[in-house]
Amino acid sequence: MNAYESQVQISNIFLPAVIALTLCTLFDFSTGGLANENYSNIGKRP
Repeated sequence: MNAYESQVQISNIFLPAVIALTLCTLFDFSTGGLANENYSNIGKRP
């Protein structure tokens, strides 16, 4: 495997992960921050 093939393989794994993370983040902000609610609920445990 040459350097170009290994670079393409990394991109095939890395780019979809970045896109998915970006979409999840945008969706989270658009819905009012579900993650922020979950983090705040952790501190409210009895």
